[in-house]
Amino acid sequence: MKISGVATTRNVLGPVVRAAFRIHVTGAHHVPRRGGLILIANHPGIADAVVLAAAAPRPVRVVSEAGALAGAWAALSAATGRFVVGEGDDGSDALRAAVVAVGAGDAVGMFPEGRLPSV
Repeated sequence: MKISGVATTRNVLGPVVRAAFRIHVTGAHHVPRRGGLILIANHPGIADAVVLAAAAPRPVRVVSEAGALAGAWAALSAATGRFVVGEGDDGSDALRAAVVAVGAGDAVGMFPEGRLPSV
């Protein structure tokens, strides 16, 4: 069995994130253990992609914008398999890659807002 970087990162950082944000998950039994899956969540804060990936009962690759911390998060983003939508990018490349991942049986997290709300 091949262990992915997404699963490894989730297993190592997940407990830290769950404790730091005091995440309580209900309904995890409704998430299929295998097969393509899209998780859709509201996106009111900068840590939402990290929290979604840590709270999910299986490894999740998240579609999210590069944001101001793109350089600092580049290595972590690659390890978690994040689909990055760059500044000025329409997101079509990230969306195509996410569709391929779902077809291959991965879980993909998305946010309908697309961008963080302005303050």
